[in-house]
Amino acid sequence: MDIQFVTEDNVTLKGQVVEAENAKGAVIINPGTATKTSFYLSFAQFLAANGYHAVLWNYRGFCENRGGSLARSDISYTDLGRWDIPAVINKTKALYPQLPVYCVGHSA
Repeated sequence: MDIQFVTEDNVTLKGQVVEAENAKGAVIINPGTATKTSFYLSFAQFLAANGYHAVLWNYRGFCENRGGSLARSDISYTDLGRWDIPAVINKTKALYPQLPVYCVGHSA
């Protein structure tokens, strides 16, 4: 399932969810900054097969959420932690309010 969510500083980010039947939790996969979400699809499918919804997404300016030249943008790594990660957590909690939410991080 494709999702979109908006950060507190008004940046729209895209992602997708691989849903589990009878989920016991939701896992946000925080990607490596230059790693497409498709890299994590097998892991997301493994999580779903084992009872966890898996949320795949990417940071502003990277991969599926790239809007232009990263070198010419004013994006900082601080933005990823200050705005992007809290936004995906809030979106996941809104999608699955009854479930615990976990985060797995690749790099940031």
